[in-house]
Amino acid sequence: TAVNGETGSPVQLIEQLEHIGSRFGIGRGIHLGDTIIGTKGRVAFEAPAADILLTAHRELEKLTLSAIQQRVKEPLGLTYGDLIHEGKQLDPACRDIEALLTSSQQRVSGSVECELRPGSLFVSGVDSPHSLMAASRGKYGEAAGEWTPADALGFSTILSLPGMLYTRAQDD
Repeated sequence: TAVNGETGSPVQLIEQLEHIGSRFGIGRGIHLGDTIIGTKGRVAFEAPAADILLTAHRELEKLTLSAIQQRVKEPLGLTYGDLIHEGKQLDPACRDIEALLTSSQQRVSGSVECELRPGSLFVSGVDSPHSLMAASRGKYGEAAGEWTPADALGFSTILSLPGMLYTRAQDD
C-alpha cells in the first residue's frame, strides 16, 4: 500500500492523505441528519483522507464486484452505519452484515490513481488483478465479445416478454 509511490504504515499513509487532501479542500462538507432521539442535527466536517480512500475504494469495487454485489452491499452499508451511529454495535444483525461485507471484499484490490484539484477529487485510473472489465472479451459501448447478434436478439425477446404479455392481456 502506497501514496504517491511511498509506502508506510496505514496510519502514516492516512496522515499523508490527510495532509495532501486538506491543501486542496478535499473532504469538506456539512452533514444534516437525524439523531437517535428524533431531532435534526447539522455538523460541518473536514475529512480529506476518508474522502480520498472511500472514493478510490468505490472505484475498485465498481471494477471488481458484480452489479448485484454492489446493489446488495450499498443499502446494507447504510444500515450498518445507522446501527453503529445508534449505539447498536452489539446487535447480532451487525455480525450478519459484517460477514457479507467481509466476503464481498475478498477480490477488491488493486491500484487507483486520483487527481486532486482545489475542491475536487477525480479518479483518473483504476486497475486490479480481479478486474471484471479485463476478463470480458467485449468493450463497453464498442463491441461484444461474449455473444453473437442472434444471442442479443433472443435476449431482447426474452427480456421484453413481461411487457408483451401485459400488452396482450390488455388487448383481450
